[in-house]
Amino acid sequence: MNVYDYASELSKAIRNSSEYKTFKKLDGEISSNPKLKSKIEDFRKKQYEIQSLQMMGKEIDGEMAKEIQELFNVIGKDPKAMEYFDAEMRLGQMMTEVSRIIGDAMS
Repeated sequence: MNVYDYASELSKAIRNSSEYKTFKKLDGEISSNPKLKSKIEDFRKKQYEIQSLQMMGKEIDGEMAKEIQELFNVIGKDPKAMEYFDAEMRLGQMMTEVSRIIGDAMS
């Protein structure tokens, strides 16, 4: 087997993982709920704005921090949204670990 075959196998393994399947299922459920999807997208935009400012070394003003916290509090009341965020986090952790393992092979 060559490296491309292994990459293909890894891709299949990821798609067959419970982390990926759970995330995709919940992503579909969120997508079918336009109101919740919009709230999550708004939260993501604010989150991205804050991260961008932080990466540029700028301070986050209290109003912006308060706004994203309030938005998260609203979203957090929806069990499906929290389940989605949890599944997203678990998939991200798995992908980070896979990347680490591949990176270690390059050391």
